[in-house]
Amino acid sequence: MRKKIAIIGSGNVATFIARALRKANNNITQVYGRDFEKANELARKINAEPIDNLEHLNTSADMDAYIIAVNDDAIEKVASQLNIENKIVMHTSGATSKEVLSNSSANYGVLYPYQTIRRGDVIDLSNMCMFFDGSNEDTILLIEELAFEVTSFALQANDEERLRYHLAAVFANNFSNHLFALAEKMLQDYHLDFETLRPIILQTAQNAMLTSPAKNQTGPAFRGDEKTMAKHIELLESYPDLKAIYADLSSSIKKFEPNPIEDGQEITED
Repeated sequence: MRKKIAIIGSGNVATFIARALRKANNNITQVYGRDFEKANELARKINAEPIDNLEHLNTSADMDAYIIAVNDDAIEKVASQLNIENKIVMHTSGATSKEVLSNSSANYGVLYPYQTIRRGDVIDLSNMCMFFDGSNEDTILLIEELAFEVTSFALQANDEERLRYHLAAVFANNFSNHLFALAEKMLQDYHLDFETLRPIILQTAQNAMLTSPAKNQTGPAFRGDEKTMAKHIELLESYPDLKAIYADLSSSIKKFEPNPIEDGQEITED
């Protein structure tokens, strides 16, 4: 059923959520942004009204939901300014408790896209996970419905579970990308070509999609090849930060003991 939704925020996540829900034939009535021009830019794309004052938020009886898509440290402050009685309000954060919305309404929750969202990125919605949660069953049902309008892969996760998923994403996404950036800079310093690494990065990601990453580990630390590791350490003498990262990660690889595969859990191999 088509829903009437207001989007509070005009950045990357707000834009993604607004456009995805509009594509699912929902009525995005308003877009709020502190910067009116940014709010107006998004509002034009989804046929909504732009506003830069929360006092102008539509609180009519036929509104279904309000989605706060702002920086994590601004969620509670924004929520405290809302006057929406018992209508549903949700935020889009992985690391923020849904309880920060409890003073805004009795009906509150979370709609969290589990994906890095940057302006201009094309995201395959069919493969993206959306986490949802709510303060009561009716709220959960509505937010779940919104989640499945965006993607076919949606899961309910409470505050603690969502925070743990967020932490895992930092390791898998942010940290791995930082390592790519460090490798790129090191090769540039040596006047060598980073393009040679792109097939390795792609193969690593593809392997992680097919089987447990614990089963894909390779490299000198995994093999116990101390001779090669000593050569690498020597090369990194002029890069003390990289030397420390190399040593820490190598030690972690040596010590790592993967969890045993649970009964009935299948791991697909090449």
